[in-house]
Amino acid sequence: MDFINYQPETDAYGYADSNDEMDFENTAIEYGNIEMIVNFDDMKEAENERMIEAVNCISEEIQVLSINNIKRYKKYGQDQIERFIRLKQEEGLSIPKAAAQCGIPRSTAYELINEFNSSDGTVLPGNNPRKSQNKAKKLFPVHSEFLIQLFDQNPSIVLEQVRIQLCERFPGLEISIPGLYKHIREKCALSLKQATKYTAERDSPRTLQLRFDIITQWKANGVD
Repeated sequence: MDFINYQPETDAYGYADSNDEMDFENTAIEYGNIEMIVNFDDMKEAENERMIEAVNCISEEIQVLSINNIKRYKKYGQDQIERFIRLKQEEGLSIPKAAAQCGIPRSTAYELINEFNSSDGTVLPGNNPRKSQNKAKKLFPVHSEFLIQLFDQNPSIVLEQVRIQLCERFPGLEISIPGLYKHIREKCALSLKQATKYTAERDSPRTLQLRFDIITQWKANGVD
């Protein structure tokens, strides 16, 4: 059997290979052009600028909300606090009622009472006087004598009236209700009772007659 040596034409394969290489080069050039047209660095920088601007806007809004939402607490003067203590001590009002008349919140009123009681009635709540070892006395024995005589003549007098008459008797004298209260207890040895309210019906003729009849009946039955 005879074999035939077949030799394919090299030009045909070479032409085909040259076309494939040309197409590959053209494709690479096209993609390369696309990469050159789109600049990713510029896109990232623009995105960062937009994010920074958005964060700044949010920060400004938060600052505005924080400033507007700051609670403004009302500071009460010493006159209001002193009136509150006087209503509680002299008129026997409850803490909520006395606080309402003075325009003080209930929670603040309880704090004021606790502060006043912790100082044993010597320091007016809200007042932070500087500590001084050589604190001058305001009331002397002559004042104590006047106060004792005043209470002997007017057993039902209240502290506000006592202070007014004391200052009228001794011009230039200034003293607070808590200070006067402490002096009366410690120097004059007088005990003060808080006044309590009662209705006018308590002293009406009908009520007095009922009391008289009951007491008369007790005496008739031998009750002392």
